[in-house]
Amino acid sequence: MAKLHSTNVTSVNLDSYGKTGDFYTRQIKTWTQIYRSQSPTKDKETGVPVGDLPYLPQMIPYLSAHLPHDRTTIVHGDFKIDNLIYHPTEPKVIGILDWEMSTLGHPLSDLSNLLMPYAHTECTAVISEEDRGFLSKEGMLTRDEAVSIYGKAAGWDPKSDMLFGFAFGFLRVSVLLSAKSRSFGFS
Repeated sequence: MAKLHSTNVTSVNLDSYGKTGDFYTRQIKTWTQIYRSQSPTKDKETGVPVGDLPYLPQMIPYLSAHLPHDRTTIVHGDFKIDNLIYHPTEPKVIGILDWEMSTLGHPLSDLSNLLMPYAHTECTAVISEEDRGFLSKEGMLTRDEAVSIYGKAAGWDPKSDMLFGFAFGFLRVSVLLSAKSRSFGFS
């Protein structure tokens, strides 16, 4: 991932692959529009509008006021371990799948997406102690180790921005899951 984020956009002729700068400002605006467009959706049984997602109206201004330092790189958009192809005998990635959400953007978006399982396991209200154990298996990096390794390879320290990255990731997932549940008639 650090190699992808360190690629010079101009040297690979991707200057026009997406907008440069203000990635999170634009993303917050987009996800806000999506969730607001869903609010008037009516519950199939009651006919009552489902309304805002809980706490999203408070979360959006908070995120907007705490944006990380702006950066622009090539971002995958859905960087996670199941979108990677691994070498059959060596411990290295040899390919990346599912580029449909790729663009120019902030590298924190890929890093926080990859590390979201760590954020989920720290939320005791969401995940059981038993399920939390998978990240403590022998050989698994801690979140801080993964962030440190990435930071050294990418040439910047994302540690102070990780909470923002996770918070934005939760906002994005909340809107996506809300849309899916509403399309199936759940409210």
